Amino acid sequence: MEIWFRALFDLDDIEFTEFGCGGELVQAMQEGRFRSELLILEMTQPDISGLRLLQFMREEEMQTDVILMSDLPELAVYGYRYHVFDFLVKPVRLREAEQIANRYYAERQTDDQNCLTVKVYGNPHRIRLSRVIFFESAGRKITAVMEQEEFEFYMKMDALAERIAACDFLRCHQSYLVNRKYILGYSSGELLLYGKKRLPISRRYAAAVRETLAGGNGDE
Repeated sequence: MEIWFRALFDLDDIEFTEFGCGGELVQAMQEGRFRSELLILEMTQPDISGLRLLQFMREEEMQTDVILMSDLPELAVYGYRYHVFDFLVKPVRLREAEQIANRYYAERQTDDQNCLTVKVYGNPHRIRLSRVIFFESAGRKITAVMEQEEFEFYMKMDALAERIAACDFLRCHQSYLVNRKYILGYSSGELLLYGKKRLPISRRYAAAVRETLAGGNGDE
């Protein structure tokens, strides 16, 4: 992994953690000791395959970005399947690693402006706001509802609304914050979202909803 140390070293104040095998990595994940935003993963491991590691990470809904490496170009299909940041065929040259590192850093800087960082069991998790259809609150627990997954964390809805006030979310109810890009239309009592989802509009927020969506695709 020396080539990646050299490629990433000058980009930012970055900490590196190296794992000797896949089993060590899985154990760190299970114990909550793995907090990295980027994992550089070789497909071939002495004790557990890189494919199984990717499956485990997606099953656990980990938001870590992955750069996948393999000797076999045909395994690139798994990179698409598990939404890795990039797939590289070994051996990887320093210039290639530097190009990937620079692209990752540039995209990460953009993503950080459009992400919500929350803590779950003391560990930080980043939620990409562009992927959230809506936030739903129940007491102090909030659920971020996305197209294929949901993510729960603890926060008051008013505090969440304040934190993402500059983003394109609309408050339609005491318990709901909706991503405007997923709104198909509205009536006097509810919003119609992609995926045939419907959310209530409370009287308290009805005027703000009408004003915000006026001239859009509402049917009221």
